[in-house]
Amino acid sequence: MQIPNQFPQFKDKKVLLAVFGNQSGIFYVAQNGILDKIKEIEVENPKYSEKEGFFASGPGGTTVVGSLKEIPKQEIQHRFMRQASQFINDFNKKEIIDEIYLYCAPEIIKEFKEELPNEIQNIIKKETRGTYLRSTPIELLELISTNNQ
Repeated sequence: MQIPNQFPQFKDKKVLLAVFGNQSGIFYVAQNGILDKIKEIEVENPKYSEKEGFFASGPGGTTVVGSLKEIPKQEIQHRFMRQASQFINDFNKKEIIDEIYLYCAPEIIKEFKEELPNEIQNIIKKETRGTYLRSTPIELLELISTNNQ
């Protein structure tokens, strides 16, 4: 899409907008007045049948014990962060990124940045903490504009 003139045009720069939740993300590239979505990543929760957990009723109520095969939420988040950081690293090797704008859930931002090599950490121009996965590209650009004034 063409970036409206009131927003940064990223002349002669390749800029990555990385928008993350806890287990999914969207990547946009902006350069010379154009913004394109280039990738979506999602790590889904595995589906288990009811046979994999234990349920029992008794005089004290119902007891529910989860399956030992269930993957903890933190492991799913870590899988996502590994995939996202690997994508950024691979993309940077092919397309040399000048700047990164990171829109990230606050609870994972520190751990996510630790997954990135130092040279990529150093090109993160701005971190915006919050939930922005449902934001439009224009809303993301507005956050860059209002934060740079």
